[in-house]
Amino acid sequence: MASSTKLHDAVRHDRCRLISRLVAEGTPVDAVDASGNSALFVAITDGPVSAVPYLLQAGADPNFRCSEGATPVHAACRRGSRALLQQLLECGGDLRLRDASGRTPQDWALGHADPQCRRKLVAFINSK
Repeated sequence: MASSTKLHDAVRHDRCRLISRLVAEGTPVDAVDASGNSALFVAITDGPVSAVPYLLQAGADPNFRCSEGATPVHAACRRGSRALLQQLLECGGDLRLRDASGRTPQDWALGHADPQCRRKLVAFINSK
């Protein structure tokens, strides 16, 4: 199994100590899986988000372009998480980046199913 796959599996299974060990052993923190997604993107979209601080501390890029040009910032907006978005912005995340379809993170936030969450997240984005 490739080390990037191990890293992504560790993220999906909430194994933060393994994440730290793999990165310390040289696994590139922004390595992509077979779908073209970084471990940080996977943590935000598919996994328990407890891995996010470990990945950011290890140097994961919040602006890393994953599949279809989306970034972890886009993913946090789709998830509807202001807390995740704040963490990414504090680590240099950029709200101006567009995915391959030309959509910004705010556009992804507007796609959130919960209207109240959508309003709060868009208001937060507009305050930045």
